[in-house]
Amino acid sequence: MEAIWKYWYTNDLIFIFGPCIFTISGKILSVLVESEYNKRMINIFIFVICTLFLAFITSLYVYTEYINPKAHYENALKFYMGDDFSPDLETAISAFEKAADNNHVESCRILSKINKAKGEIYLSGKWLQKGIELGDAESAKMLGELYDRNRFTNLTEQERVESAYLAFSEALCLGEISVRHRVNVLQTKVSEAIQKIAESDCRDLKQHLGR
Repeated sequence: MEAIWKYWYTNDLIFIFGPCIFTISGKILSVLVESEYNKRMINIFIFVICTLFLAFITSLYVYTEYINPKAHYENALKFYMGDDFSPDLETAISAFEKAADNNHVESCRILSKINKAKGEIYLSGKWLQKGIELGDAESAKMLGELYDRNRFTNLTEQERVESAYLAFSEALCLGEISVRHRVNVLQTKVSEAIQKIAESDCRDLKQHLGR
């Protein structure tokens, strides 16, 4: 099963074009065969194999998207930690991305940590922003820490402070009270206009989440 999941995450085009390639190859073979009986057998074989293949792909898709959407996350952890599966970071990342695209918050956080370790700070921030949109206070806190620790080196000091303030304010808005002190400290360093933006962002976020 490990090999199937690995292909699913890293070579998904094979699953899309596999039946087409197999069908074309079979049709070419049937043309080369002279016996009409053998041609019929080849065509029947192609039909059966392609039908089974498509049924398998459809079942796998329905399972991961509807029946058990956490499957991508669970498989990602196996590839990431080397638990049951062989360790494979790139496959793990692909699986985490599918889980995150399926609104799995913890996957967003893990992708952020992986990309931060790789030096991909903006990509790290992108996944945290996705987590914030899903209502995750921890993602907002982590994004604030990225700014507060000057990870975004192309920003000016004031831009960094303002961005950290906005992110921590979102964390507080989502219920992460541990950042209240940091919000209060940073609030003394930003303009009233930025404070109003933080208030507006909080209202918009709560409205988006239906709170």
